[in-house]
Amino acid sequence: TLVYDQSVTCCWNSSNSAMYDIVMDYNYGITASSTEAACLPPVVFMAQDRSPTSDGYEIFRRHAESLGRLQDWIAWSEDEPCAQAATVVSDTLAPMNALPYCQLSSVIPTSSTNCNDTNADQPTPLTLGRTEGLRVCAGENDYYSFTGVGDVTLSVESGEGSGDLDVAIFDMENNYIAGSSTADANFEIEFSIGDNENDLTQTVTIHVYAVGGLMERDYSLHLQSE
Repeated sequence: TLVYDQSVTCCWNSSNSAMYDIVMDYNYGITASSTEAACLPPVVFMAQDRSPTSDGYEIFRRHAESLGRLQDWIAWSEDEPCAQAATVVSDTLAPMNALPYCQLSSVIPTSSTNCNDTNADQPTPLTLGRTEGLRVCAGENDYYSFTGVGDVTLSVESGEGSGDLDVAIFDMENNYIAGSSTADANFEIEFSIGDNENDLTQTVTIHVYAVGGLMERDYSLHLQSE
């Protein structure tokens, strides 16, 4: 809950369901990284650090861009009289009696066994073909690397579990290349890497995580190159 006359978000009526999906996707990624030793609470949808060059929602706009959904994110607008817009730099949260997020007994999930336990610093190498028997577990993000050249198709097939799989592919400089945030159980992602004409390969990182439910899902990956 925000304090109305100290928050510009309260004047913004044109935010939409696509933006909700982006905000929730960002926060599922944050909370999925929580552990008992270091809980990470979700980020409130509110204006922060407004300036002449930022409307205060930059953290979510950047996430929309990383998902390839920048076109779905709209800038803040004064959709109803908003005197506070002249002075507010960051919105104000209203006092609440609710227990803080990281003190809730339900937010630190217990990880299942048979997880990959991969990490961003040491992604598991993949080659062309099918890799099966994978599982992303609560509190985990799976990272893989692939080196190749030309047009590549990554097929993702979801198995047992209640979470929707999200996939994002980044180059070595952490620039977003392609991805999918679809709720479909099976989907394909097409991307191009390297320099085919000069036979120069490129290494990319494939980030897999689950959104919703218990955030656990079996899956397989299939890489094909044209």
